[in-house]
Amino acid sequence: MHALRTTAVSVGVAFVLLGLSARPAAAQTVPFHGQTIGHDVNVAFEATGIHIVAEAAGTGTGLGRFTETIDYILSYDLINFAGTATITAADGSELFLEFDGQIPGFADQVFPLPYSGTFVLTGGTGRFRSAGGSGVLDGIDHGGGLFDLGFSGYRQIGDKK
Repeated sequence: MHALRTTAVSVGVAFVLLGLSARPAAAQTVPFHGQTIGHDVNVAFEATGIHIVAEAAGTGTGLGRFTETIDYILSYDLINFAGTATITAADGSELFLEFDGQIPGFADQVFPLPYSGTFVLTGGTGRFRSAGGSGVLDGIDHGGGLFDLGFSGYRQIGDKK
């Protein structure tokens, strides 16, 4: 029993000396922002609204250069939109998010047209496996399926509790 206790104490001291912890690190919140330029690649009219798939590329904090696939529905009121997106960093790690927002004036088709919304990070793969966070998005629809998009908020890194 004494040998077992000594071994446990030695392992515990080793963790402390090396700065390691037996528990996962708590999540840290860091600023998260970036810019993209994109274009619509598919538009379909469905019962729930106009289904749009878009592709974009940009740069962002904690991401570096990335590509993004955006899949959303523009409601038939031609104001409200909501959907999901997958951001893929250069190393192949993916960051998933959900978003919603409004594009007032879209029915008039007078471009360029500002839009805005909010997003929530819902996880990912690779280095974004435990990602969380949220923020706002602002963009300009240039017409013809072309758009600019900026986002800012925070991202959680490390294990979420």
